[in-house]
Amino acid sequence: MLTMASLAYIANYIQIASIDSPALNLPVSLSLITYFTLQLFFVPLVRAGRKNLVRMLLLVCCVPMYYLTEVAIRDTKHVYLALFTLWHVLVHDFFLFGFMF
Repeated sequence: MLTMASLAYIANYIQIASIDSPALNLPVSLSLITYFTLQLFFVPLVRAGRKNLVRMLLLVCCVPMYYLTEVAIRDTKHVYLALFTLWHVLVHDFFLFGFMF
């Protein structure tokens, strides 16, 4: 799972670095800040044993990644990297890990 997370992180970095539109800088930055801020709550919720909140958090984390995928489809050449990142967050994080425990 950590290998896939690392690959998704690298794919996301490449995708974000390829966005050239200055009009998208703020929305993309806010999406990234939202995603990583939500991720800060992940470990405390897992340690507290709050299964439903962990699942909800992981589902909400899909929203900023979905937006970044839409941006990639419209404005970059790295659609496959964006789809891979979204797939990782949705399938690996939400479905596999969210329902593992």
